[in-house]
Amino acid sequence: MEILKMSAERISATVTWLVVTSFSLWIMWTSQKFSLFHITFALVLCIIYFAIYIRVASEHEPQKPFFQRSTLAITLYFLIIGIYFVIPVFFIAIFMVIFSAVTRYFMTFRQAILISPILALPLFFVFTFYWGQSTVIVNTLLFWTFNIFALVMVDTGLREREARLQAELTTRELKATQSLLNEAVKQGERMRIARNIHDLLGHHLTALTINLQVASRKSEGDVKNSIEQCHQLARLLLSDVREAVSDIRDKGKLDLETSIRSMLEKLPKLSMNLHIDQNIQIDDIQIADAIIKTVQESITNTLKHAHGDSISIKLAYSELTNDSVNQYKQIQLDISNDGKMPNSIYEGNGLRGIRERLAALKGKVDFKVQAGKFYTQLLIPMSQYD
Repeated sequence: MEILKMSAERISATVTWLVVTSFSLWIMWTSQKFSLFHITFALVLCIIYFAIYIRVASEHEPQKPFFQRSTLAITLYFLIIGIYFVIPVFFIAIFMVIFSAVTRYFMTFRQAILISPILALPLFFVFTFYWGQSTVIVNTLLFWTFNIFALVMVDTGLREREARLQAELTTRELKATQSLLNEAVKQGERMRIARNIHDLLGHHLTALTINLQVASRKSEGDVKNSIEQCHQLARLLLSDVREAVSDIRDKGKLDLETSIRSMLEKLPKLSMNLHIDQNIQIDDIQIADAIIKTVQESITNTLKHAHGDSISIKLAYSELTNDSVNQYKQIQLDISNDGKMPNSIYEGNGLRGIRERLAALKGKVDFKVQAGKFYTQLLIPMSQYD
């Protein structure tokens, strides 16, 4: 839908340019006051205007270099003033109205409003002092209001687009959180069942095994054989119970992949590369929440601030050596995205929230910009192992 909308904007601007250019050149031709060279030169300027406009309209994406975008915009502005000196038709100022709409992509709405008189004044001076036309001030004020109207419409569209994106991101965050909560509830229920089996059935079977062993030593003959068979069955059943409890606990890990994929599914203009180590076991809800929140923040920053096209997420184990004797597992989360990169990293509320959550888990987080990408790395220590 976003691509279709941008195509509609481009088509409407193209049709407007074609109509304004055609009528302006037709008026100049029928007036018989201008030479063929003059009219041809006017046509060339209009074509150059259209080419630069198309370039500027495609350059509003923030990942493009600001110098390149601003240079094109300034060139287009002075080109329109040059066209004023060549085409003495008032509605040629529609070119400036189209340009005014584009300026909202380069600056805030307040800034665009403040410079709008600068965009309108060249029309007044050129048509008053160069072409010597009357009622210039009225037409200038009229086209200035058109500039304001164009700015308001574009600003409204941008705000609506941003609100829609924010609502979609919030919905995905809620779905991911709901999925994580469901997994936590399932995990809690599995642990409760495992504990009950271990504490009740396991203890009773252990007591039965001991009693059968004692009875076997005190009995003789066929009775002794029957008791030993019962003792072997009780031991086998106890082993099965312990295996079942271990299996329930092993399957009690949280399904982070489902929660993460629910956030990344069908995101607009964002390709995803997700890799989660199949051996990773996370059963701590706080660790899982920290990972989910970090992924959420990275997706939001990629779409809203960096305006990136792709994001890569990798979750795996790594080893951290604390000393010469002991080694400790740690979870490592690596996230990278492309887009517009800041000159320096400013930690706003989102990045500070990630750092605070990691500090509570005695983990580490690192943010860096390298090779045109923003990297986030989380290191969360786990239990000791041999």
